[in-house]
Amino acid sequence: MIQRLRRWWVPWVVGAVVVAILPVVSSAVNEYWQFFGTEMAIFALLGVSFNIVYGYGGKHSFCQGMFYGIGAYVTGWLAQRGDVHPVLIIVAATLVSAGVALVTGSIFIRTGTHNFTIATVILAIVAFL
Repeated sequence: MIQRLRRWWVPWVVGAVVVAILPVVSSAVNEYWQFFGTEMAIFALLGVSFNIVYGYGGKHSFCQGMFYGIGAYVTGWLAQRGDVHPVLIIVAATLVSAGVALVTGSIFIRTGTHNFTIATVILAIVAFL
């Protein structure tokens, strides 16, 4: 236990090194691998969100795809305009998706486990339509 507490900084250093090396590596590879790496990172974040809700929260939610889609829609809509800075696009898509998640989450979290699952399935189907 003591050894583990002494090395709390190791994951942070590894993460910082990866973030520092990422722009150099991405400029050295072709567009296919940049696209592939971006898609892998996006789906990894989607998997982490499922782990947080189901693993730590104990709720089986089916709405992560809906929030992912809302963020993608806002990103595409703002990028199509052409006069919006990319950082602002990312921030806006994150805030809109988080706002929708906050509203739906505050309503659905009060239901029981099975009702929560059914409600999120219904919301995902409605969002798909």
